[in-house]
Amino acid sequence: MKTGFLAACMVVAGSLACGGGGSTSVNGNIRGSSLPVSDTLSANVNIKLSSSQSFQAGAIFISNMSNVCSNATAGKVSKNSRMLGFVVSDYSSSTQTTSAPTSAGAYPVVATTFSSSAPPPKFAFVSYGETDASCQNISGKTATGASGTINLTSVSGGNYAGTFDLTLDEGDHLTGSFNGSNCAGLQAAIDTNTAPTCI
Repeated sequence: MKTGFLAACMVVAGSLACGGGGSTSVNGNIRGSSLPVSDTLSANVNIKLSSSQSFQAGAIFISNMSNVCSNATAGKVSKNSRMLGFVVSDYSSSTQTTSAPTSAGAYPVVATTFSSSAPPPKFAFVSYGETDASCQNISGKTATGASGTINLTSVSGGNYAGTFDLTLDEGDHLTGSFNGSNCAGLQAAIDTNTAPTCI
């Protein structure tokens, strides 16, 4: 199964403005910068890979900005934002389909593509991005997950809570916790082909 959808997740990470952290924390630096948490957003999402293939998953986004859900719903993006994103999914070998998690569990972080082999029963992708003063993604401020685990401790209707311990592709080590509030606007942000408004 190809997982080129990670690029789509990075677009989402760069096009949402986030805020209001609750019990979320990120320990460690990413590309030399800390991530002060203002909000945590989550949802069950369907990511289209092609006209005939889609990817079902749970998505969690942690950001330094505020008004995540309302901005995503309105098609707006904040300048100078930082976003750490998790995508977690279950895979059924019998039906060869993915689905959003329905219960707590450990989700190992995997590489951004699967070759000819099938995904493991539970897996996660991690991405990080920053935007500049013009809301453009900063090329030197991106990262993806290389290894580690995202532990879901609570799953309920698109609300995800848990902890994480992971290493990014450029060597940064992160630990922390998250408690995401469900936002239906996340699916709209993934689906849209319209460039968001920079605010």
